[in-house]
Amino acid sequence: LKNTATGVRFSIKNRLSDTELTQVHSIIIDGKAISLDKVKMEVGDGRVFTPAQVSTQSVIAFPLRQTVDIFVDGIGKLADGKH
Repeated sequence: LKNTATGVRFSIKNRLSDTELTQVHSIIIDGKAISLDKVKMEVGDGRVFTPAQVSTQSVIAFPLRQTVDIFVDGIGKLADGKH
């Protein structure tokens, strides 16, 4: 996790095989559930999605070696260390 000007961000990199993102169930940081309306996801080609835009009817390609950056706004800065 890295602090940003408006919250935090983290990345997920696909190291297994080509796949698809079909749903975001939840994000929990330090034991606290994050409201998904505070979350945006950016894929390698610059496209940005909200969790609500990802569903079994509207999947996001997640090919091998691609990274998805996840931005969580409005939760404040996190202290240094593991979370």
